[in-house]
Amino acid sequence: MNAVISTACVLLATILLLADRSIAADKEPPVRIYIGTYTGPQSQGIYQVDLDTMTGKMSEPVLAGRAKNPSFLAAHPNGKFIYAASEIGDFDGKPTGAVEAFSIDPANGQLTSLGAKPSMGGGTCFVSVSPDGHAVLAANYGGGSVVAFGVDPVTGALRQSISYDQHTGHSVNPNRQTRPAAHSIYPTPDGAHALAVDLGTDEIIHYRLDAAAATLTRIGQTLVAPGSGPRHLAFDADGKTVFAIFELTNQIAVYRWEGDSLKLLHTAPTLPADFKGESTTAEVAMAPNQSFVYGSNRGHNSIAVFSYDAASGKLSPVAHTPTQGDGPRHFAIDPTGRFLVVANQKSDSLVAFKIDPTLGTLTPTGSTVKIESPVCVRFALPTRP
Repeated sequence: MNAVISTACVLLATILLLADRSIAADKEPPVRIYIGTYTGPQSQGIYQVDLDTMTGKMSEPVLAGRAKNPSFLAAHPNGKFIYAASEIGDFDGKPTGAVEAFSIDPANGQLTSLGAKPSMGGGTCFVSVSPDGHAVLAANYGGGSVVAFGVDPVTGALRQSISYDQHTGHSVNPNRQTRPAAHSIYPTPDGAHALAVDLGTDEIIHYRLDAAAATLTRIGQTLVAPGSGPRHLAFDADGKTVFAIFELTNQIAVYRWEGDSLKLLHTAPTLPADFKGESTTAEVAMAPNQSFVYGSNRGHNSIAVFSYDAASGKLSPVAHTPTQGDGPRHFAIDPTGRFLVVANQKSDSLVAFKIDPTLGTLTPTGSTVKIESPVCVRFALPTRP
């Protein structure tokens, strides 16, 4: 009898062990998120948070790297480096912002500074990396200019900028558009061009990008409706469709990128028709399945959800989801396409939402973490050679 009981116990233990291993094998590792902030009494730089892609739960934030006003972040495609726009007006004794490079410790995500370079303009608010990783691009909101840096292929450090373009002009809004205000610059997905968005001049400026040489050559521009205040862009997977969010008129415009020009296809409002308060937009993104587009409203404090029809290029409103905070400055969708994480700058909070893959709608996961003045949400990329 004892032998039978012993055998049964061993069998049960083996079954439980195999079950535990099966559960562990099915569980996905968390995804790391880096958060750019405006530094202050409670914020010291770039923070990291882990997102459980099974539940949508976020870990408590940990300081990853000290920096001054690292408001916007961009990851190198090899996953080993991250770049921060230092949104300041005085760097190294000169009236300019900066871009700082960091290496990523793959074990714990901690960041080590590789040094900073002047951005040649004040209020550096945006940074991006070319698809091949050879160039880093930055936009200076205060200076109204854009700049390109070379990247050391081994260390990831920035080389001194050799390409710079000063925007000129103004537009019709007397409070926001009296001078150029470069808000962002994006390499196209094929890496052959870059598009710079200037809120102050109501332009999307086209450049030819030579990433290996880190040079920008202006080749044209697209004028948007006066007073629109274009802010950020998003691309579809092949780079043929461009979504531009207009900060001042609360709209998303859909363009087709053809040759060296943008053709307007459709424009959709980001606010409900019955909303009468003050609001401005901030970020735009396309879901990985390319069926939905999202835009953030600051004031209305919501994420506008649209379905996207690739054949017509039109956006159709689906929902407006409250961000459970104030001033949704930026948001990002995790690589699995299951979750959207939004940074509510004014209420010092990071909130996670689950994405319905069929409807595109957002449901709060119940996970919120506190970070002072969060500005940018950047998912870490997998490390590769």
